[in-house]
Amino acid sequence: RIAQLKHEQSKRAEHLSLGHGSVRTIGQDDFLPECTGSSKYVVVHFFHDDFERCKIMDFHLNIIAPVHLGAKFLRIDAAKAPFFVAKLRIKTLPALIVFENGKEIGRLTGFEGLAK
Repeated sequence: RIAQLKHEQSKRAEHLSLGHGSVRTIGQDDFLPECTGSSKYVVVHFFHDDFERCKIMDFHLNIIAPVHLGAKFLRIDAAKAPFFVAKLRIKTLPALIVFENGKEIGRLTGFEGLAK
């Protein structure tokens, strides 16, 4: 049991050193290195400062990021990253994209499908 606890603690420390546990804002130049780097799961929120729904998404991401240390949570201003907005075909904000080992595995556009 002690060995297991030590392993969990070292895994936690490793995730924190990789930038997990919080939501960080990145620029367009940091997008590829962050999404294809050493983290298995990366969640990227494309936002715009003028959109109220993007602020709501940020609020909730700040709550869940410390709980889900296995994923790195990032946010990028869609107005300042036109290349990736076009490449990833983002038409509606907020847009949340989940990457696993650098490949897109999930997408949430707006708040579609969240309220039932």
